[in-house]
Amino acid sequence: MPEEIKAASTHSPASQGVFHITAPRRGKVPTIAHADHYICHFFSPVNNSCGIYHVRPFECQLYPFLLIREKNIYKCGVHLLCPHVSDVRHTEGWPNYLRHLKDFFARKDVRAFLKRNPDLFGEYPDSETEIEYLFNL
Repeated sequence: MPEEIKAASTHSPASQGVFHITAPRRGKVPTIAHADHYICHFFSPVNNSCGIYHVRPFECQLYPFLLIREKNIYKCGVHLLCPHVSDVRHTEGWPNYLRHLKDFFARKDVRAFLKRNPDLFGEYPDSETEIEYLFNL
């Protein structure tokens, strides 16, 4: 997303090159191998912080929720490996998270934003155990 890449590049000039290196992903936030999994290029596991937090892209703001494209169906899912999800998924508050999320995606401005940015929706063919589908968009 050009406007988000521009904001991140202004905040951290090195980030522009990172987004361009990953051009096949069309501006999505790049990940790098770390231990036995992948982490965001901008995340520092040493101090548990994001290098572009104040200008982080939409997909980062949405995490641990994910936008999923499966054939021609658009869905919202949740990344089950997120520690916060493990803590709250089976609590009384979880339905409130989901209600808030559904209300957010029902907003006209958000729907227009998603329509302008279809590349935000990803395919996760080998992640059945890591992702729970929540609802269609």
